[in-house]
Amino acid sequence: MLVVFLVGELPTKGVHRRAMRMALATADFLNHSLFFDPPDGRQPAVSILGPSFSGSSDSIAWSIYRLGTKTAPHVTGSGCSPGGDFKETSGQTTETVLPNSSGQQPQQADGALRFDVMTGSATSIDVSHFHEIVNRNPCLRVSLHSTVIPDKDALGDLFEFLKRNLHVKSEEVAILKEEGTAYGRMPAPRQACARA
Repeated sequence: MLVVFLVGELPTKGVHRRAMRMALATADFLNHSLFFDPPDGRQPAVSILGPSFSGSSDSIAWSIYRLGTKTAPHVTGSGCSPGGDFKETSGQTTETVLPNSSGQQPQQADGALRFDVMTGSATSIDVSHFHEIVNRNPCLRVSLHSTVIPDKDALGDLFEFLKRNLHVKSEEVAILKEEGTAYGRMPAPRQACARA
């Protein structure tokens, strides 16, 4: 059975929090109702297609975290250990598995709530901050993937191209950023900062 929930989002305010909480809670309920006793002891992951906007990533992370804190009875005694299974895949070229706060790779735990988050358009997600939020709950396993190249990488390549091929000096380039969104708060790439 496939169930799809459509949750609205705005670049400045993130996802519609109430709709997201209801969708996640219902998906979690269906997972535990339909897969009450999975053969390997692991609940299937809830898939999230989003965010559409980089600024929505925090609200998605907090919604997942809050669901995890409200559904603790599902995972009580499951042996959940700190640190989520958190991955960032950018433009299908790199994959980084971020370790938990102790510096070790996360352990899989039976009964953990699992979420697969996939974006096809958000290019400036603050991966570390997303990781910080979801890893506050030791019984969450969240993987984050992207099908697009992050802006920090693209902008760094643009600066390199301008310097190498067009002999543009760093003081001749201005970066205009929007204000009031997570997208606008993302820092410029190191290569650009070093030359700016």
